[in-house]
Formats: sequence, structure tokens, C-alpha cells
Amino acid sequence: MPEPAHSTARLAWLDYAKAIGIALVVFAHASRSIGRTPGLSWSATLQMVDGIVYAFHMPLFFMLAGFAAGLARRNDASSVGRSLLWGVIVPYLVWSVVWIGIKIALPDAANVPLTWSDLAGILTTPVEHMWFLYHLFFMRLGWYAIERLEPLGSARHAGAIIGAVVLARLLTELAPAHDTLIGFLLNFAIYGFGLAALPLLVEKIGGTASGRLMGLGALAWIAGLSVPSETGRLLATLLPAVGGALVVVGIARALPAPTTLPMRLLAFVGEASLAIYVLHLIVGAAIRAALAKSGMLSETTLLVLATLGGLVIPALAYWLTLAVSVASGRPFLRYLGLGTATGSPYLGLHKSGMAARAAA
Repeated sequence: MPEPAHSTARLAWLDYAKAIGIALVVFAHASRSIGRTPGLSWSATLQMVDGIVYAFHMPLFFMLAGFAAGLARRNDASSVGRSLLWGVIVPYLVWSVVWIGIKIALPDAANVPLTWSDLAGILTTPVEHMWFLYHLFFMRLGWYAIERLEPLGSARHAGAIIGAVVLARLLTELAPAHDTLIGFLLNFAIYGFGLAALPLLVEKIGGTASGRLMGLGALAWIAGLSVPSETGRLLATLLPAVGGALVVVGIARALPAPTTLPMRLLAFVGEASLAIYVLHLIVGAAIRAALAKSGMLSETTLLVLATLGGLVIPALAYWLTLAVSVASGRPFLRYLGLGTATGSPYLGLHKSGMAARAAA
């Protein structure tokens, strides 16, 4: 979701991968909302699909975030700090406050009502889907510190990845109740994989033969399924996460350049993935309320409209805010916590004086 910090040009395949990933996120949340809505039935098929999607859709974003951080790894501390501020901290604070405020104001419409104490605790305890940005902040800091010690791709990077996995393995045995910390450690390792290993995989086997990358991901997924759950629970989680993410990267690498309108729109969805992530649950809740009030609420209408609306409406909000930012030369997109872009190559929004302001 977060963009490459101060990159000179967007990578279309990276935006394609983020578009696929964010579509899966929105679909999965729309699907789960069926199970949380009284009177609706969450089918066994949707539950099976949910298990597949949840195995890798967020690890995909951590892997891509690591890769994107690697593109800007020569930035100094101040550049990294600005990237963290506008790409992670501001979105986390702004949309945590908005999300909690909506739930406090409309407790009867919320599946999980929140209180003022939840708002007071966001610096230590992320609320619901805001966990991604919260964890990403610490991952970026951790891997930035590691990179400052050793060049990218060194044995220290491999040691950090292996160390995180080993520690997660110990916790699963000694303190399995700490599932949040275990998940953080696994995603920390996946972020590091995206930072140090994914560039090599993309260069060596994912260039003109993306099918090899998809094949490698599929093999990792199958290997994870074959691991006995009782003896290798960690591998049964980690391998499908990495494998599924690699399959998506392979698909994204195989797609044509964004020269046609459909491909430009797909890439634009990836560009807007942060905005979609922070906004889609609000949109989905509004759509569910509207369907219930109109008497049109059903499993199909909720799934289809919450998925489409959760993608399209936030993307439009992102486009409008970016257009105003470009026209005015003021980074309103950043102020609202919707992204760090200063223009969009896909929809003809060209950089203005805002780019100079953003770099200052």
C-alpha cells in the first residue's frame, strides 16, 4: 500500500500486484461481513475462499512494502522519516480517529462497538484493520536499522529473517497466546524477504519468464499444505503466505504495460491502495446499512456491492484529492492520510509545485 519513497517513476507491475492484493482485501472483508450480519448465511464456499485469501493477502503487502523500501534504501534518515510520517503515521492516526469516531457515534450500526478508551489507546493498541499500518511502522524502523549496519543482501539480513522465524517458532511452543507478536515476527521476516530476496527473484526468474515465479510460489504453497499441522504449524502458515504472494507478483509481472485504459485503471487501483485500505470498511458499512434500509440486503447484494463500492468509491476519493492537490500545489492527499503521490502517470495527473513542497 505505501508507495516507494521518492521514487522517480512508478513500477507498473508493483501497482498491479497491489491492485490484486487490495481487491482481495476488500472482497474478503465484504465476504466476512455476511457472516456478521444477522439473517444472512456465510456459505461454506465463501468460507473456503476466505481461508485461501487470508493465507497470503496481507503478507503480500508486507513483501511489497519491503521491496518498495529497497527501491529507496539510499535515502538518508530524514527522507526515511518523511516517508514514515506521511506514508504510515499520518494515515494511521487520521483514520484510526475517524474509524473509532464513527463507531462511537453509531454504536448500533457497528459489529464491534468501540469506546473513547479505544481512541485513547491507539498509540499502543491498533484498532481492527489499522493493525497493518501499526506493524508496518515498526517493521520499517527495524529493517532500516539493520540496513544501516550492513549492506543490503548481506548475511545479516538473512540472519534477521531466520531469527524472526525462529523466535516465532519458540513463541508458538512457549507462549502461543501471543499470536499477535508471532504474526508480527512472521510478517517481519516476509518484509525482509521482500527487501532482500524479492529483487533477486524478480531479476533472475521473474523478468521475461514470470511463469517461473508463479511456479515457485505454487510449489511453496503446496509444500505448506503438505506440512503436518501438529509438527510444523509455523511452516504451514509461512509457506502459503510467501507462496501466494509470489504467485501474485508473478501474475503482475506477466501483465502488459499500462498503455490501455483497463490496464491503466488496474494500475491506478494499486496506486490508490492505501486510500482504499483505510476507507473501504467505512464504505462497506454504509452500503450494508443502505441495503438493509431499502430491503435489498442479501448475501449476493452485500458481497457484490460492498466489494465494488469498497474499491471504486475510495479510488474516486483518492483521485479527487490528488487532482485538487496537483491543481493547488498543496499536498492535501498527505494531509488526509490517503497517500504520498504527487501525481499519477496512469490518469494524466502530472506533478506540480507540490512535488517540490513534498521533498522539502
